[in-house]
Amino acid sequence: MTDTQLLTLALAVILPLSLLIYSNSRLSDAKETLRAEMATGFAGVRAEFIQVRADFNEALSKSASTNSCTKPILLDRSARLGYRKDMRKFLLFFAVPGK
Repeated sequence: MTDTQLLTLALAVILPLSLLIYSNSRLSDAKETLRAEMATGFAGVRAEFIQVRADFNEALSKSASTNSCTKPILLDRSARLGYRKDMRKFLLFFAVPGK
């Protein structure tokens, strides 16, 4: 082999390998950057979710303390409605013609 052939063969092998290594390092850098950005984004979303949950729990506790005086009335009316529904079923059962 002549020097020109060796030089051409070396360029044909070394140039693509160096480009492959360079592109892999750029891909690795891009992946690491993306992972860091995702971690930051997830941390922000998690913090917002915790804040929404705390706000919801606070509003729920305020609602429970505000409505504590109306709860017995609502329970009593709910029980009466249940009794009325049961009585309707009972009366409809016996009021069926032909039995």
